[in-house]
Parts: sequence; structure tokens; C-alpha cells
Amino acid sequence: MTLSPSIGMMIGSFFFTFYTDITLSSKMTPQSPLWVGAWWIGFLLAGTLCLPVGFAIMSYPRKLPGSQETTATCEAPQDKEKSHTSASDPEFGQTLRDMPKTLLHLCLNPTFICLCLAVAPSAALISALSAFMIKYIESQFRLSSAKAAMLFGIIMVPTLGGGTFIGSYIVKRFKLQVRGMIRFCLGCTLFSVFLNMMFLIHCPTVSMAGVTVPYTSSQMDGHVLDLRPYNSLQQLHSSSLDDRLTAQCNSNCSCDKQKFSPVCGADDVMYFSPCYAGCSSINTTAGGEVYSGCSCVVANIYGREGLAVAGQCEGSCSSEAAVFLSIFTIAVLLHSFCSIPPITATLRCVTESQKSFALGIQWILVRTLGAIPAPIVFGALMDQTCLLRLNEDQGSCFLYENSKMSYFTVTFIAILRVFGILFFILALVFHQRSARPQLQQNSEHTQEGATVKQQQTRM
Repeated sequence: MTLSPSIGMMIGSFFFTFYTDITLSSKMTPQSPLWVGAWWIGFLLAGTLCLPVGFAIMSYPRKLPGSQETTATCEAPQDKEKSHTSASDPEFGQTLRDMPKTLLHLCLNPTFICLCLAVAPSAALISALSAFMIKYIESQFRLSSAKAAMLFGIIMVPTLGGGTFIGSYIVKRFKLQVRGMIRFCLGCTLFSVFLNMMFLIHCPTVSMAGVTVPYTSSQMDGHVLDLRPYNSLQQLHSSSLDDRLTAQCNSNCSCDKQKFSPVCGADDVMYFSPCYAGCSSINTTAGGEVYSGCSCVVANIYGREGLAVAGQCEGSCSSEAAVFLSIFTIAVLLHSFCSIPPITATLRCVTESQKSFALGIQWILVRTLGAIPAPIVFGALMDQTCLLRLNEDQGSCFLYENSKMSYFTVTFIAILRVFGILFFILALVFHQRSARPQLQQNSEHTQEGATVKQQQTRM
């Protein structure tokens, strides 16, 4: 569950280097924003590998060897006494009639409910980042989708696997009980809040003529291109895409706005297509397609031939990317420490007959409140940062405003972390309250046992 998604991303990044229709030879490269990789191969491979695993799981016995000894050494449940009188019966929960009672017992267990609500933000974060982190890295640091997926997979495989192992080892090495495991997860979550500030690291948004920077007001008169960005998205969208992309230098080219094929001019400004850059000829070289005679490229002002190369402009963001990915690795490692402790704490705060049902209810709550809605919400936030779409308000986004995306991501993660911290604190408080009567009862039993031993010694 921890390593599989990461390994899948690494394998998927390799499949992305092939065009989606493997029977065709495309002139595009994986660096092109119009490139669609062979995403379907991963589903075909995963489905095939699931078949033998399914048959292996069917051969498992109903109860694993040694389960009785493990049950005997588990902690006593933290429910109120009136709640577990029927739940402590070994036959309880064997029929559908017991399901409402079991659900009621779990709902009356505040420690269990708070643990479920504390795990939900963590699952929401993983779900949202798994869906959009590749796109985030690709946009913020100007990387190809294949390279972004490869880097993401390389980071996730060792950190998630190693972090889960270390978290499990800490629980076993220090013999953490429910209170200790909750405190451990609370500490990791608190420290993660500061590491999440790494999402403020970003590169400047690509300068794109007509989208983030305007065309020259009159290039033929010798004016220099104004590289000042638009003040706001409202100003940016005050006119249609056609009007913003059309300038004096390309007004006679009859360009098609439905064909997005970006080129990077010699002025380090990206253009929607060679046509919108005013290019008149093309030369194919070993390094790619080179366009010449581009009337919109600023270099023409100085009497030189305007040149543009196919693809987006590559910025010098290697240092920012290295810092971001380094901190991201630490954050993922710290997050993976809390993969196993909440599950173990959940199993220890319910009765034996409720454990399977409790895990089912927990994952229903985690997915319903966290894993399912999180990608939808985060995707809507990313849509708010989109600067360029082919069909205005719908369709794929080709250019994002990096700074706004960065701020939205930090805010989204901070809200999830705050909820996680809050419910871990509440789980700790409720567990301590429910544990006090049991500790007093154990103390009384110990004193009674000591008194009996003293009397037997005197006799």
C-alpha cells in the first residue's frame, strides 16, 4: 500500500515516453505539452498482476496461526463499561443483527472517532498530492511530465517504504501504548507544518506573449517589448484569447487558436504557436525544429533575424527544484512515520469482536471525508490558477500562475494539518479520560493482591 503507488509512478513515467497510440509514429516529443503518453499500459499490467494475487489471498485460512495469543496480549478496550458488556461476548458481531449495536459502540468511543478524523486529513493530503504533484512539479520547475513523474516516483519509493518501517520499529522498540502512539503522530504532524512551507518555493511564471506579458505595442516602429506582467487575472481576461494573442506582427497570418504548439523565441518569451510568433520558415535540426523569420520576436528590432525553437522556454530553476525536492523528501519521510501507529492505536482502543468492523468503518470515514473529496477540492484550486485554456473556461490548462498555485497549495495543506493536529489532541484527551478508571481499578486489584499475599505470609 505504501510502495506500490510510488513504484507505479516510476513505471508509469517510463510508459509516458511512448505515444498513447503505440501503432503510430508521432513527430511530437515527450517535452511537447500536447504529448499524451501510453497511460493505459499501466492499467493493463496492474490488472494482469492482480489475478495471481487474488488466487493467493483466496487460499488464506479463516484465522491465522497464533491469533489467539495475540488477542490475549492486547490492551483492554477503552469503551465505557456499559458499552462493552455485549461486545465482550466472543459470539458478538457474528450476525447482521449485531451490526447496529457494533456501530453504536464505535460511535460512543470518542478515542476511535477522533483517530478516524485525525487520519482523514493525512489521507486527503496523500490523495491530493498523488493526483496533482506531478503536474505541480512540472509547472513550477518547468520539467517534462515524464521527468516529473520519474523524480516523484524516485522520492516516494524509498521514503514511504523506509518511513513506514522506521515508524513501526519505533512503536515496537519503545513499546508505545495508545497514548504514546498518539503523541508520536501528533509530534510528527506538528513538525510537518513547518516543512510544508517548502511549497512557497517556486519559479517565476513563464513569460508568454499575450498571456502573461503583452506584445509590443508597435514593433515595426522600433518599440521594445514591454515585459511587465499583467496586474491581475481580471485584467488578463478582460479581452478574449483571440484578441490577446493577435498583434500587429501576426495580424496577417490567420492563426488558428485551437492549435497550441508553443515556441520559445530568442527573446526568452514563449509564443502560443509559430504562427502567433509571426514565423515564416522552419528548419529541422538534430536538436529539434527551429523557426526563422519570426516577426514578433524582439530580436527583429535590433536588425537580426527572429528565431524561435519548438517547445516551452526552459528557465534556470535547477537550484530551486533541488531545494524543494530535498525538503519534500524529508516531509514525505516524516509523514510516513505515522502510517502504522494510528492503525495500531485504533485496534487497541476497541474490543476484539469489533476490530475488523472498526477498521472498515475507519476506512469508510477516511475515504469519504479525506481521500475522495481532497483531489476534487485541490483540483478546483489549481483551476483557479490557470492562465491559458484552449476553450476559455473549459478544457485542459496549458499554463499556470506559479505564485498563486504555490500560495493555494500551502493554504490547502495548512488547513489539513490543523485539523489533523486538532483531532490527535482530542484523541489523546479522550483516551486519558477513559484510561483513568481502568488505572484506578488496576491499582485496587494490585493492592488487594498485595494484601492477600501479606495475609498468606503471616499465616
